[in-house]
Amino acid sequence: MDKETVFQHAYKLQQDGHLHQAVELYAQILNHDPLCINTYINMGACYSQLKKLSLAESCIRRALEIQPDNRFALFNLGNTLCVKQQFDEAQHCIEQVIAVEEADGAVKPIEYFNLGLVFLYSNRPQQALLHFNKATSMAPVNPNFHWHRALALLHFGHYKEGFEAFEWRLKLPALENAPRPSLDKRWRGEDLTDKAILLTTEQGFGDVLQFLRFLPYLKRQVAKVFVLVKQPLAELVSAADGVDGIIIEQDTYTSMEIPIARYYDYHFPLLSIPHYLNLADKIESIAPTQINFNKLNRSQTINDAATLRIGLVWAGKTKPADRSIPFVFLKSLLEDKALANKGVTFYAFQLDERRVDLNFLDFNTTVVDLSAQIKNFADTALFMQQMNLIITIDSAPAHLAGSLGIPTWLLLLYYSDWRWQAQKDKSVFYPNMRLFRQPHPNGWQAVAENLKYALNELMEEKYKTIS
Repeated sequence: MDKETVFQHAYKLQQDGHLHQAVELYAQILNHDPLCINTYINMGACYSQLKKLSLAESCIRRALEIQPDNRFALFNLGNTLCVKQQFDEAQHCIEQVIAVEEADGAVKPIEYFNLGLVFLYSNRPQQALLHFNKATSMAPVNPNFHWHRALALLHFGHYKEGFEAFEWRLKLPALENAPRPSLDKRWRGEDLTDKAILLTTEQGFGDVLQFLRFLPYLKRQVAKVFVLVKQPLAELVSAADGVDGIIIEQDTYTSMEIPIARYYDYHFPLLSIPHYLNLADKIESIAPTQINFNKLNRSQTINDAATLRIGLVWAGKTKPADRSIPFVFLKSLLEDKALANKGVTFYAFQLDERRVDLNFLDFNTTVVDLSAQIKNFADTALFMQQMNLIITIDSAPAHLAGSLGIPTWLLLLYYSDWRWQAQKDKSVFYPNMRLFRQPHPNGWQAVAENLKYALNELMEEKYKTIS
């Protein structure tokens, strides 16, 4: 076989995203030449993209056995170990590369950036910011570098500088290439008297729910506010304070582009309001949005004799990060007969395939599954209003419960999103929220134990009040 030809073909497949086919060709090369370092490195990169991290690590370590000082292998190993949350060794690998390349005057901005990611995900945002600053100074037009720098700044509550850098998100390919109607006339500070503005939304449902609180500040300047929003949020957002109407976002816009234009004079991103309206100094004092439930013209009713109703969400989307708690860590809590005897009833708000986790509970354990009755976030809100407590992972229901003022216990990863900041058990954005953080990566057991202890304390207080 012509090894170089096969290697180039495999590399082309890898670049085009055909990772399985690329791996097969790389394996063929290694059968003929088991000492081909670049093949191990590239195969490791493929496995990393396929989320087969142990295989990726094995390939890269084999390359380093052959050539211990190979910079590409060291760098890739650091990146892989970062994803595996083996942060100390990840840091060591990337710092080795940077030390050599700084001495040669050849250090690359991506190396500073990826070292920043190691610090960020290992809950060291100060060091992360330092390295993101280095990366952005070397690559001043890279939106991903600026975006992560924004997250680090916001993590510290540096809102003015953070929300300014936050604007770089609009240059990220995922947002720049997202399906959108043909929107003309972005608002850039023009007088909005007697005008209508269309607010566009982005990212996750939780981001929209959190940032709706800033909408009334814009409403003071404009006659009408419309919001372009996805179907699951549409009914709820239509009842939010300051919203005059909603337009449902579509997957394609061939038939919607013309009708949309009738509704607005300008458009503007909802998540850009804090920056453009200079709200940095008051961010933490702005209350969550108010929902006018009378606008929904319906109700959802729970009829039971529970002393304490607890809503539960244990899983969410796996991208960009899986913040779900494995159900096994909640199982003993849900099966606790002492809690049941005290009148605690759990209600599952879980809507996706993770509902099947309920099948693993003891047969005489009762958890009320609400999923069949929930069609959108308005249904979720109506049911949440009847709960005494919501226990949830970091997902949109957390923002909804927080906005509704319902006591909420939020279960967080060791590294959590900027809005939950660091080393705090309270949220600056939702006064009714208590934070339960992993004390270390994969530390769900400690979270579950703290959760059970807190719930027993809550029940004791409730019984004292009753008696």
